[in-house]
Amino acid sequence: MRGDTRVGQLGRVIPGLLAAALMTLPALPASAATAPSTPSTRIGVGQPRTVNPRKLPKAKPGMHPRVRIPFLTRNAAAYRAAKSRARSASTLPRAAAPNTAANPPVVGLFQSTGFAGSGMEEQVAALGADQGLEPPDTQLAAGPDTVVETTNSAMSIWSKAGARIWDPPTGIVDLNEFFPQIDPGYSFTDPSILYDSRSQRFFLTGLAIDASLRSKLLAAVSVSSDPLGTWITYDVTPVVSSPGHLLDQPKLGTSDDKLVLAYDDFQGCGDPATCHFVEDGVIILPKLVMMAGGSLQGKETLQAFSSSFGILPVRSLSSTSTVYLVENENLDDPAIAANAIGLRTVTGDPNAPATIAVSAPTSLGLSRPWLQPPNAPQPVTDAMLQTGDGRIDSATWRNGVLWAGLADGCFPTATNPPQPTGSCLLWIRVTTAGPALTQDLEIGASGEYLYYPAVATDAAGNMVSAYTHSSSATYPTVEASGQLAGNPNTKAQTITVGTGSAAYDSRICGEVNRWGDYSGAAMDPADPSVVWVAGEYAANGNDTCDWRTAIGRLIYSPTGPVPPPYLFAPSPIAKSGSLGPNATVTVSLGVRGADSANVRTVWLSFVAVSGGGGTASAGGKSLNGTPQPVMTDASGQITITYKTGAAPPANGSDVITASDQASGSDVTATDAYSYAGCPTTLTVTPQPIGPRGSLPARRSVAVTVTPADGSSRPIAGTPVRLSISGTGGSAYAGPLAVPLTSAPQTFNTDNTGRLVVTYATPASLPAGGTDTITARSDASCTSLQAATSYTYAVPTTFYFAEGFTGTGFDESLSILMPQQSGVAQLDFFMQNSLTFRTFAPVTAGFVTRVPVNRLLGADQQVSARVTLPGPGIAERVMHFDNGTWHGSTDIVGVNQPRTEWDFAEGSTLSAFAEYLSIQNPNPSPVTVNLQYATDAGAQPLKTLTMQPGSRTTVAVYAGDRNNNADCDALTTCGVGPGIVGVSVQVTASAPIVAERPMYVMNYSFGAGKIRDGHDAFGANGVAKVWNFAEGTTLSGFNEYLSLQNPGPLDAALTLTYFYDYGTKNVLMTVKAHTRETVIVNDPAHHGLSAGYVGVSTQVTSDQPIVAERPMYIYRDFGSGPVAGAHDVVGATSPGQLFGFAEASTLPGDNDYLSIENPNAAAATVAITYYTDSGFVPVQVVVPAKTRHTVQIFSSTEGVGPNQHPIGITVSSSVPVLVEKPTYSSNSATYGATDTMGYTPAGGF
Repeated sequence: MRGDTRVGQLGRVIPGLLAAALMTLPALPASAATAPSTPSTRIGVGQPRTVNPRKLPKAKPGMHPRVRIPFLTRNAAAYRAAKSRARSASTLPRAAAPNTAANPPVVGLFQSTGFAGSGMEEQVAALGADQGLEPPDTQLAAGPDTVVETTNSAMSIWSKAGARIWDPPTGIVDLNEFFPQIDPGYSFTDPSILYDSRSQRFFLTGLAIDASLRSKLLAAVSVSSDPLGTWITYDVTPVVSSPGHLLDQPKLGTSDDKLVLAYDDFQGCGDPATCHFVEDGVIILPKLVMMAGGSLQGKETLQAFSSSFGILPVRSLSSTSTVYLVENENLDDPAIAANAIGLRTVTGDPNAPATIAVSAPTSLGLSRPWLQPPNAPQPVTDAMLQTGDGRIDSATWRNGVLWAGLADGCFPTATNPPQPTGSCLLWIRVTTAGPALTQDLEIGASGEYLYYPAVATDAAGNMVSAYTHSSSATYPTVEASGQLAGNPNTKAQTITVGTGSAAYDSRICGEVNRWGDYSGAAMDPADPSVVWVAGEYAANGNDTCDWRTAIGRLIYSPTGPVPPPYLFAPSPIAKSGSLGPNATVTVSLGVRGADSANVRTVWLSFVAVSGGGGTASAGGKSLNGTPQPVMTDASGQITITYKTGAAPPANGSDVITASDQASGSDVTATDAYSYAGCPTTLTVTPQPIGPRGSLPARRSVAVTVTPADGSSRPIAGTPVRLSISGTGGSAYAGPLAVPLTSAPQTFNTDNTGRLVVTYATPASLPAGGTDTITARSDASCTSLQAATSYTYAVPTTFYFAEGFTGTGFDESLSILMPQQSGVAQLDFFMQNSLTFRTFAPVTAGFVTRVPVNRLLGADQQVSARVTLPGPGIAERVMHFDNGTWHGSTDIVGVNQPRTEWDFAEGSTLSAFAEYLSIQNPNPSPVTVNLQYATDAGAQPLKTLTMQPGSRTTVAVYAGDRNNNADCDALTTCGVGPGIVGVSVQVTASAPIVAERPMYVMNYSFGAGKIRDGHDAFGANGVAKVWNFAEGTTLSGFNEYLSLQNPGPLDAALTLTYFYDYGTKNVLMTVKAHTRETVIVNDPAHHGLSAGYVGVSTQVTSDQPIVAERPMYIYRDFGSGPVAGAHDVVGATSPGQLFGFAEASTLPGDNDYLSIENPNAAAATVAITYYTDSGFVPVQVVVPAKTRHTVQIFSSTEGVGPNQHPIGITVSSSVPVLVEKPTYSSNSATYGATDTMGYTPAGGF
């Protein structure tokens, strides 16, 4: 649709695909909340009880049932249908586009401590068979001295060094025994735990159920910061629960004065056929009363919301009396469900229930349609992991900023409706003053599945998120990433917290492969720069029902990993067989609380058991068997240097002991090993650091340097000299993150025998150039050298002036980078100078498709700029079916704006609707002149002004034949209707981009009526030679040449037609300042006769002209008639390399390559097709001075049927010309298109 109907506002749809949008999302209308119920007065409910974990009895097997709760969601039928459709998505057409990307990390996120948490087998062995349930419902809280993990009905307390600090009787607290309110026959599950740093207390809530699925909601608060001390417990169940009445997945949040619990109320769950959702309940409790051990009778406030689902209380990390509630409104009552995040507030005095108010939700619109996450695959099994329904399970608030994490389906198929082919994380950031959604960042990668995210922030507001990751190539693994405060739409590097090494398949145990239902994340109150995380992974190949958890200590640091608190590492000192003679290993000891203002004394001793001459020193002191005091440095560290002797024995054990007398904790590291010899090899990996141009700005990559002995064993403690040279990147090495320079510096390998170097690209990527890291063995017994490098690519930019997302139009961008991966930057320009930026990941050798309609929303007239980090192709496809027009256009972008664009073709007869789409990518206004030339001799000049960063549409069929120095694009910048032939020269005061889309208005050229359109970029000036590869005079094809001579002299032309078996020359003249139309099908109009299968054309002239070739088609290609049109401006010279980013061989799609060889020698042409399943190379020979047609859909010279999307590169031994015409009878991709191939200056 064109004209006035194309003017629209962006509204609320903004791309969240790492979008740096320049707008604010508006709030959507709120839905009503129900009135509060009366306070609870049930007998026994709200009365405090106390418990001390250290005094709990041993587990009582058989006392508590093993009760399995099914996964419950609001609309079970819709949930199952969505999962089923997603499971089938792999058989559907290729994902329409990755709708996710990630900017390069701007800061390092490091894991300084990591250890294995709980496991199902371990819990069953310790506490009994009732622990054998899935999923673990992993939750985490960090106190001043401990880390507390809850999994189902168990609680583990860890030191921050990773050791359980409570031993008898089992080391694991049985939560079935922890709550005195749990009667025999009930089991505890769905724990939720946090540490409130303002009150210095732990809070724990959960659900107790019996075999009939009756429910109790339980809450507890510790009386101190010691999780093994006394707790106060409460039954806070708000209603009398009957059999089958489940108060499912209670979640916990706090403010200064409130504790809020929210749950999903299901009834009739004794029978799966009758189990149904009733409402969401929100319980508000007086936090200070609970901390004092007071009664909650009459002080519990309940509010219920029947239209909502999955309400989550937000955990407040700074002072506030407000508790925020969030929900994914896509899961709400279908009658009011919105593609939004719902935000409510809980205010009032919790001691006076009548004052409590829960606001109606403010709906904060998401920037793309949310899809339910599909279940996740694993390697070597068909067992899919259940990823849940995408509700929000984790959210925190600090100083006016709310973070929430959820999963959503991503990389949707090209079907209608789209189906997700992956699961991504959605990181939501909201400023609660307003409120306003300031970010909905989608994190993921094609073919990968990320799910069950947890979020937390450190004291500076830096966000950390933990989640599970799996795919067909990755076992379920705990990972973490995040975002630095003040750096929106970016992510830190990915940290592996727990590496999956086996598949999880609980079907053999009678389960259903449920995962989650949560992960955990919590700030460390003793070190507010630290965030602890926990999540579920699989690592037991002998028991596929055994889930495991992993715990990690994460910190943002611009320089490198931070040694863990009071763990002196490495431990052991070195791996067996890794140390040679006179080897040096540095051991770092860190003590929590030690810094420049609070130095600590640590007592160190060393015993050389081996007798091989090993020594250790620290703080200028030689260590021996007598403990000696050593002070921490300003960073809270002590560096211990351990050295082997000159002739160490084959085996031995040396022991270093550290004692922090202030805390009474002792940490030791011991080892028994055989010593290694002189290095014989030196390797540096990876090779190269990354494929050319694959890294965005400020991206870090780990490079490993490994010296090894003759048995290929890495050698610990051996010296290596490192240096870097190049054109922009930086690198640092060693535990102190010493920057590398061009001058070699000596480092020792770590206790694993390796030296890790962190290489980082600069903030602004240079165009071209190479950085090289060189390693040399510094051992006196050898001379070895190795190196690795990273080469920057020259960015490639493509511009598109045309684009429309109106009713019936479907626009997409296809991107191919044949040789390298990277992140493409997409800038969109709309009317009224409305612009925004987004990013899309591109994988080498695979087509990335970006759905413009989905990103921008409806009714946008849009131009685009696509910047690739290296050589590649960007192509724009538009399909339209709006009642007036039905067809497609396809064009490869141009590389740069220009000040001149010439169009020879054009008509304003009633059979055509001609437009000019003009893009001004400049930061300042531009004056644009439109110099028309008509068949009747009129040459009106029209002038308009374009605002910075804008796009406009000129209706050529509107206006008149008069000059106009200040025309309006839609009404007076054209030449008016009724003109048979119109050419136009577009010039501008600064470089712009101009395209000419043209639509056929249900007109027949003889064979049948056509409603398709065609589109072309203008030529950037006149020339004497023009080449066209495509053409035919078969029945149903009407081919023309539009020739414009803007000069003062008549032009003598030779038209050379190349067909399948020869050539023919035709002479003609185009008079000065006129245009002529050649009918290629008609020899009376300087053409050929009918019946030529393939025709290429070369136009040569003695005067500079412009040449263009429109074609109109009505022909059945075997799957139904195609009524279409396409057009190209000629190429001024042939080339030897061409690329295309879009092609299809799906049923009904007939895509070709037209190759013209104007040379006196044959051309050997190598064609490479890039498909989802890999690349397919083909070679053809095109004889001299002929034209050859490649059927892409055939298996002989093409890629065969049923492939989409397809990228193509064409390489020739001699200069040729290549076009890609397509003819589709599919309704969704109907019509004809054609585009010239892109020729890169420096190759792909």
